[in-house]
Amino acid sequence: MITRLQSKIYRLLKLSEKYFKTDMVYLVKGGSWLTLGQIVSTISGFTLAIAFANLLSAETYGSYKYILSILSLASITALPPMNAAVTRASAQNKDKTLIEGMMTKIKWGVLGSLGLLSIGIYYLIQDNTTLGITLLISAFFLPLFESFQIYQAFLQGKKRFSTNTKYFIVSKIIYSLLIVLTIFLTKSLIIIIAIYLLINTILPGYFFYQTYKQYKTQIKDSPSTDTSAYGKFLTSFSILSFIAGKIDNFLIFQYVGPANLAIYSFAKTPVNQLSSMSKNLRSLALPKFAEQSLEQTYKSITTKLKNMYLIVIIIIILYILLSPFIYKIFFPQYISSIFFSQLYVLTLLSAPINFVGEALKAHKRTKELAWLAMTLPVVKLGLLITLGYFYGIIGVIITFIGEAFITSIANLIVLQKIKKTF
Repeated sequence: MITRLQSKIYRLLKLSEKYFKTDMVYLVKGGSWLTLGQIVSTISGFTLAIAFANLLSAETYGSYKYILSILSLASITALPPMNAAVTRASAQNKDKTLIEGMMTKIKWGVLGSLGLLSIGIYYLIQDNTTLGITLLISAFFLPLFESFQIYQAFLQGKKRFSTNTKYFIVSKIIYSLLIVLTIFLTKSLIIIIAIYLLINTILPGYFFYQTYKQYKTQIKDSPSTDTSAYGKFLTSFSILSFIAGKIDNFLIFQYVGPANLAIYSFAKTPVNQLSSMSKNLRSLALPKFAEQSLEQTYKSITTKLKNMYLIVIIIIILYILLSPFIYKIFFPQYISSIFFSQLYVLTLLSAPINFVGEALKAHKRTKELAWLAMTLPVVKLGLLITLGYFYGIIGVIITFIGEAFITSIANLIVLQKIKKTF
């Protein structure tokens, strides 16, 4: 009976492919697990948001987000774009990439630790003990904190979406429970950050080990790869883009203080949950693109853009209409975030065209990647610093909206350039 039902579902999915212009069997098989992960992530994020809104003051939560923003900026030295290189190599059965990628990230992550140590010492000299100690603790964890998570990129390349999602769900549940328990028991920012770092180091470390153990034989027999070189290359021209994407919290804290950073963070949180849906689909796309020719990938993207934009526009309209009710019910302390959130949701307009970036990574189109990464972030950084200084939160959000439109145009130009190579 089950086999017959599965057969009918398979035929239905194959039939639907001529309408959706995509591999629906692959999408449902991988996407169902990613959807489950997204549901858990949304519930987890929503639970944490309620806890932070009701158990911590705006100043404490703003300081918490500020410390995480500094940690995130320092993590650029651990080569975050290495993950894309690992996914690509893993999809091509170059399994040694798991170890090579991790070791490279740890080695370079030490530089970030030195940076955090310096900033921590600076705050201690300025008699800001809380920020100083939390940054010193962060310096100790940074290399492992960032590097162990590379197992996710490896499993994506292997299309092991079920395993990856199971690990993700376990991590999210444990993380959410422990963080909520921590902020219920203490309002100490030092303890909250320490628990955050412990959870996000121990759990990825355990799942990395499980992944290594499963692929140990293939890793041992696999030849060395160019993962490290490609990962460094991706990082070298994406530094400005990475900083531009992470510096907003830092600037808001410096310009208008921790309480306003809390308001800004709550404006972004629901939208970022929606944005993560697009990231999940891109996780499916990268290994698939790596198996195709560039021409096949181009056709795949261009035939889907219209439908993707229609879905995104509907989501934006619904969010603008429903967000006031969501905030009044669950986050009454942050009613002032509603308007900012309704503006920020417009950044989702760039979500469909961002698949171009995954295609470029999959096919090592380094020239186009470099062009995108070296031009747009310079403008964005300039606008963030200038508009953020003069207009605060609204200036930063306007910058992100402008970036979404400019990024869309730039990626469309790249698509046209790629078309000319066929």
